Amino acid sequence: MGSGRRIVLFGFVSIMFDAVFQLAVPVVFARVLDALQRDPRAFVSQGWKVAVVQAVVVMVGFLACAYVGHTFTRRGAARWASRLRVVVFDHVQHLSADYFARNRVGEVASRINQDVERFELAMQQLQSLIWASVMMLVGVALIAWINIRVGAVALALLAVGATATVLVTPRQRRLSRQVRDEIGATSGALSELLGLNPLIKAYTGEQGAAAVVSRRTDDIRLRSERLIRNQYRFSDMLGAHTAFLAPFVLLFVGAWLVAGKALLLGDLVAIWALWQRGAGGLSSITINLPEVMSAWAAADRIADVLRETATVAERSHARPLRQKVAPISFDRVCFRYPEHRGTDVLRDLTFDVSAGERVALIGPSGAGKSTACQLLLRFYDVDSGSVTIAGHDVRDLQLRSLRKHVGIVFQDSVFFGGTLADNLRLGSPDADLAAMQAALEAAFAWDFVSKWPEGFDTQVGERGVRLSGGERQRLAVARLLLKDPAIVLLDEPTSALDAESEVAVMSAIERLVEGRTSLTVAHRMSTIRRADRILVLGAGRLVDHGSHDELYERCALYQSYCRQQSVA
Repeated sequence: MGSGRRIVLFGFVSIMFDAVFQLAVPVVFARVLDALQRDPRAFVSQGWKVAVVQAVVVMVGFLACAYVGHTFTRRGAARWASRLRVVVFDHVQHLSADYFARNRVGEVASRINQDVERFELAMQQLQSLIWASVMMLVGVALIAWINIRVGAVALALLAVGATATVLVTPRQRRLSRQVRDEIGATSGALSELLGLNPLIKAYTGEQGAAAVVSRRTDDIRLRSERLIRNQYRFSDMLGAHTAFLAPFVLLFVGAWLVAGKALLLGDLVAIWALWQRGAGGLSSITINLPEVMSAWAAADRIADVLRETATVAERSHARPLRQKVAPISFDRVCFRYPEHRGTDVLRDLTFDVSAGERVALIGPSGAGKSTACQLLLRFYDVDSGSVTIAGHDVRDLQLRSLRKHVGIVFQDSVFFGGTLADNLRLGSPDADLAAMQAALEAAFAWDFVSKWPEGFDTQVGERGVRLSGGERQRLAVARLLLKDPAIVLLDEPTSALDAESEVAVMSAIERLVEGRTSLTVAHRMSTIRRADRILVLGAGRLVDHGSHDELYERCALYQSYCRQQSVA
């Protein structure tokens, strides 16, 4: 962001000189009028030449500074905002899973996009504020230079307006923050509702969804109206002070001094013009201040994100994981989600998975099966106990190395909007077409991909919406084969598939887990019975473990699962 900041700063300095050159115009006029008042003939014969030179210098200086100030500020603000988006997004990427459990994705996106955009646009308003401030302060200083008594009066009049502005600013900032927060919350709700559009349609919930959006937008409107009322109630009163009361006061004080021969008429004209420009600066502040306050509120929201710290952080002595086939161990693991601190998910969970062993996890919903997978990926840290891979506590491993060696296929694998090739290369950015084709063939996906007219360049749609469930799961397996992890986690990969798709996906999974340590969360017995060993979880604890036959003989919970699926 340094380059953008420097360019913006240079633009601000240039616009300050622009203000000075604009204020020089009344001074040049005053010198011309004073020269005419003293000796009209001398001015006509020689004095006009100096005035012309002064006018040209002022005009050239104004044009140069105005152009540099405006262009540099906008260019620098664009660079600054562009870099800021990347910084905020990168920071969010490294936050822990609990952050996304506490915050809507749409609202986080609003802070990265809309708030940064608001910050960028505010640079222009801030430039206007700087210009206006220079116009006020230098204008009053020039009035005092012309006549100290009139300058003192002008300073007092300016102080009244400035004090009122300072007093109203905190309320403006608070109201602006409320508007930005409401806009962010509405963005989050819109993102969620748009993502749930098929569900809303299926349950004819369009009117309810529209009511939610209407209520949210009404809240934005009401807060915006309150902000506008506060803004113009103040700005109109300040305008009356700067455009009516103060000029008449200065005019009569100046006229009294002119009558007493203490002030030339040209100086009175200059004082009048300088006040009008300086007062215009104060009016500009009242107009642009709410916009800057809005940007300040946006900057506060951005800063809130940047102040967030990852609850799962890499330790200073973290080491890389190097084993290609690695055993897993859970030792008296206790865990509860940060957002649900009153509920234990895992209680003294202990089990081992040998290198290359295929283990299935079964149990009722809420037993902690998927949580165990998240702890292996270190999306969360255990509250007590330890999770180890190849004898290393996952908290002592480099996060990038850990997640490179642990791969996962979710129940409903998702893809980002882009080409098939882009999605396959997610974990293997250097994979070539031959490697991708080999992975697709191993995942039994090449048979349908090869028939697509655009092949690897096929657009899969947002979240893979153009793919069927079976296609998504087989492509997810191919993506994981390209990544080539040491440990494979399968979180109910076939539970949402029909029988035909399940057969195809399970064939792909068989190739995926071959020679790898795998942990499969499943409910379907067709998936569970393929495992070398089955772990039965209940209420966050290990109830029993063994083969299908062993568990069917002695474990009541396992027997109930088998009976539900008519398996003997």
